Amino acid sequence: MSTLGRWPATAATASTIIAVAAVAAAPAAGATTSTASSSPSAITITMHTSSTLPKVTGRTLVAYRGHGGSTAATVSGTVSGAYRGDKATLLYEKFGARSYAKGRSVTLGSGSSAPYSFRVRPETATSYKIQVTGSGVGTAPPSPVRTVFVEALGSITGPRSCSRPARPVCHIRLRLFVNVPVSTYRTEAAKHWYLYAGLRLAPHRTPPAPRTLTLSPTATASRPQRKHLYQFVITLRYRFRIGRHDGFSWRVNFCTRDSEAADGLGLPGHHGCGDKRISARTSYLG
Repeated sequence: MSTLGRWPATAATASTIIAVAAVAAAPAAGATTSTASSSPSAITITMHTSSTLPKVTGRTLVAYRGHGGSTAATVSGTVSGAYRGDKATLLYEKFGARSYAKGRSVTLGSGSSAPYSFRVRPETATSYKIQVTGSGVGTAPPSPVRTVFVEALGSITGPRSCSRPARPVCHIRLRLFVNVPVSTYRTEAAKHWYLYAGLRLAPHRTPPAPRTLTLSPTATASRPQRKHLYQFVITLRYRFRIGRHDGFSWRVNFCTRDSEAADGLGLPGHHGCGDKRISARTSYLG
């Protein structure tokens, strides 16, 4: 699970940022091919994926929002060497599937590089490729495969600052609502939460925000409570000893480790979650 929230706060103000990482994978290299003598071997297909979310490790990621499904990604590219009227068909393989299914098709126009584009909303990691067919080309070899990954999305409620009467210890209580695909609920709800915090103190003025966060020995996460088939909520509690300082600035972050190979949610591999220290600017943990 990526960074679901980054909750910056100071003695005066605070704001909430729900962050989910996403990326546009680099397009496959393509070359223009003459359409004068089209054949399966003469077809060149370029393909890339993109979304509106930030890039992480060269992979495209969308956010699972719950009842509304996932945010959208775009699968697009060009076909060189095909005839006008040939078809470009989107093939997809969902997480756990053993074969590709046929999706939508578009009719290609004329020209040395005919464009195509599909919008997709996968619920778990899904691989895509393009198949070109037509009377002039038969069935050409498919394009390279591109995968769109899916991340959980959370929302936070809670106080935006600790109250001054609580000195010398600032207490923060956050409620985190997490949306995950139903098929992943059991795995995701059972995960351990890693809680990070950072604090800076100053005699009078509010200091700059901390640049590094460390695993907090005092922060706690409650057991998850199921709210919907696709949603659970946990309570996060942080505390900071600020003493009598007039100026202080704190940041928190939290994450669970990705398990994409097990349930199709998140990104493959390790992405910092569980490390002893992280940058306060980290936009993705998993």
